[in-house]
Amino acid sequence: MTGKTSESAFLSEWQPTASGNAALTLSMRWMGQVPALQMDFDFKGGGGFVVARRVLSRSMPNEYAVQFRLRGSGEINDLELKLVDDSGQNVWRYKKEGLRLPRHWTRMRVESRDVDFAWGPASGTGISKLGSIEFAIVAREGGKGMLWIAGVEIEDCDAREVPRVTASSAEPGFEAPGALTGSGWKPQPDDPRPWIMIDSLQPRLIGGLTIDWLDAAPAGGFRVRASSGGRRWTTVHAAARAGGNRTNVYLPGLKTRFLRLELEGASSGATLHLQSFEFSRSIHAFWHHIVDAEARGWHPRWLHREQSLWTPIGTSHGTHCALMNDDGMVEVGQGSFSIEPMLFIDGRLFTWADVDSRQELLQDWIPVPSTTWETEEWRLRIQAEATVSGSVRLRYRFEHLSERPAAARLFVLLRPFQVTPPWQNFRRLGGVSEIHDLAWHEGAVCVNETTRVVPATPPAAFGSMCFDDGFIAARLAAGALPTYTEVHDPFGFATGALDFELPGKRGEVGEVVMDCLPVGVRQATGEPAFDWAVPLPSVQWSGSGWMRPSLGSSGSLLTPLPPLRRRPRNLPSLSTQAGTRISRRGWSFASNRTAAGESPTMVTSSGPTSSGCMTGGGAWRGWTASLDLRPMESRESSRRRSPSPSTAKWAPRPGALRFVRTTSRREIATAWNALGGAGPSPK
Repeated sequence: MTGKTSESAFLSEWQPTASGNAALTLSMRWMGQVPALQMDFDFKGGGGFVVARRVLSRSMPNEYAVQFRLRGSGEINDLELKLVDDSGQNVWRYKKEGLRLPRHWTRMRVESRDVDFAWGPASGTGISKLGSIEFAIVAREGGKGMLWIAGVEIEDCDAREVPRVTASSAEPGFEAPGALTGSGWKPQPDDPRPWIMIDSLQPRLIGGLTIDWLDAAPAGGFRVRASSGGRRWTTVHAAARAGGNRTNVYLPGLKTRFLRLELEGASSGATLHLQSFEFSRSIHAFWHHIVDAEARGWHPRWLHREQSLWTPIGTSHGTHCALMNDDGMVEVGQGSFSIEPMLFIDGRLFTWADVDSRQELLQDWIPVPSTTWETEEWRLRIQAEATVSGSVRLRYRFEHLSERPAAARLFVLLRPFQVTPPWQNFRRLGGVSEIHDLAWHEGAVCVNETTRVVPATPPAAFGSMCFDDGFIAARLAAGALPTYTEVHDPFGFATGALDFELPGKRGEVGEVVMDCLPVGVRQATGEPAFDWAVPLPSVQWSGSGWMRPSLGSSGSLLTPLPPLRRRPRNLPSLSTQAGTRISRRGWSFASNRTAAGESPTMVTSSGPTSSGCMTGGGAWRGWTASLDLRPMESRESSRRRSPSPSTAKWAPRPGALRFVRTTSRREIATAWNALGGAGPSPK
């Protein structure tokens, strides 16, 4: 490639982008016989980023490596390599933070395991079709400089050789190699401890092993062992027992040549599937891949990569906040396990995926949310409330609507998942929440030795199982509970279910009530619910004086408020702590009460994708209410330029309560501390 024509053709493949005042110029230089891209950048005393983008369409292997050479000069900044799929909406990114650009050519190799999903609707899956590649310089020290990039290649790192498979024994027609080809491997019936070994011929990176049992999983359990040379072996997974038709073994980032499955007893055999690194890139990726092969509704909605809306449950003190989503799944504490219902009626299992549901608040405004599942033959209402002490109480009310009698049972599941998905994560909030221990003891289920779930009426049965025992929904679909009343799961994904018998004749109603209490708290299960009418009388939200301009034009609703320099005597002393679930899980009250009699609304932020609120009509609406606040003056704060948001008390400015149509996760009102001027500070 020589001359201006070749240089022009080379540069036409790259497009520069710069943020703010930053500047980027692209040109071509030579690295021997190889053309190199030269990026001259200048942050002009500020921050931001500069990007060189090249359209590059190709299919992507499961495992790959991006190779290139670089050299340059300038201050210490961050280098990012981005892979964008053919839709242009999903981005995977590698970050090299705090890079001092080398003065001599340096070879870089970025393996697929180092390229993380950054954003987009793909929700963490691997890239299958590449649309473009980007090199970005992100300002750290900023300044100006130059970066050369040459020899960009994408290497296919998928295993090319067919593994060799051997076994302790095999029946004719079901030899060991059949374990990887689909026909399956069957050991001899008289083999007391059969084993099968996969030799990949060279060390390779894997993410897991999926075992499909030909008949039944070995009740005596199994071990998975790995070795690089075939002499020294390391146990990478051990199961005391196994159940179900399929077992998934979590082996994140395991690099090995030999993998050996050892069964603790005679077996009818299995087929095996070696999984790539992407299978277990993270624990959430592992669960997503597992659930992809399961029936929709057997797991929480977010595991099927579907977004749900949620709303908080708590008291005005703001020290404890649970969540409930629109499917009736309840996270009983911040980042805790969840509780959700399933129904078994006339031999069929009903989940959130099988019903129409609607949502409402108690008396259309009190933050006691409920979700109702309804069919032509029955109705299930799931309600969550906080008690005076702040514990969570769940109510399940079942009504039989059909003339035809039916056999009905309510399963209440305890599962190691939070309500919010991992793509709404913040610190330890969002995604999975491990359950290592479940035990039925003294009329309650003890979870991780920290929380007791206490039913007001004894269930017909309780059963629990470990991860290697299979999925609990498969047992419930057959109308059976797990046989164990106490389990310990080292992996941290134990599940359990309470079984309650329900009425089956028309007009009959059955109710199940249970409290979720910290271990060691022996309060009565009949403790009164928190009465929101005391700290927040509904009279505040009614009456004339509300103004309602055209919402379509301004998107806001303003109403006059008197200037508040101190709390008037007729206002209650509220201590609601907005943001008890961090900024992404905060909550507040709003009112859209008008002269036409519309009801007040509870608003909740549901993360970066949407905001939602529950109304009496069951609709989730993107309205957020806020007061225009200012820090209250004090002797201490007057000495500083501005008080700290974490310590200041807040008061409304003379002005208005404002309703804003928004999708921002940060549009959460901190108004209610201001009304009382006391209680915990906003976080």
